[in-house]
Amino acid sequence: MDRDTQHARGAGGRFDGTAGIGETTVLQILRVADLLTRVGDSTVFHKELTQAQFNVLMILKRHGEGGMSQKDILAKLVCSKGNVSIHTANLTRMGYIRKKISQTDSRVNVITLTAKGRRVLAHLEPRYLQQLNDVTRDLPREQAERVVELLAHLEEKCHAALGGMESAQPEAGKP
Repeated sequence: MDRDTQHARGAGGRFDGTAGIGETTVLQILRVADLLTRVGDSTVFHKELTQAQFNVLMILKRHGEGGMSQKDILAKLVCSKGNVSIHTANLTRMGYIRKKISQTDSRVNVITLTAKGRRVLAHLEPRYLQQLNDVTRDLPREQAERVVELLAHLEEKCHAALGGMESAQPEAGKP
């Protein structure tokens, strides 16, 4: 346990009151998110892709054959608009995705997986899921479900704090 975590927690892993519970909670979430990204980058993706690029490919896969706009992808990622542009440009250059102009709105590019993108996912996704299972194996299902509930609640609170500046999810079919 690092010094900051020790400072925020007393004996037995409980919060000792010297750091605000909000600050301690957010820092712990950010630490775990960073560690999960580093585990994926070092054990699954190596030099094939970054975690963020893999996430873009997974979002496209889960959405289906119709593709998505960059704005729709952004709504599902944890990054800036500029980063989505960089990720999609790099994935296009690598041949994993293609962009085409929407038939309904010429201002929108529809992004879809290529055959090469589907192949790289078929190769990496099982390794990624196994790594996640290895990391979370000792967490009882009830606790894991509670963590998901708590994080979803925190996500809602963050969207509310943004005061409508950002929507949680775009409507289906909207850019």
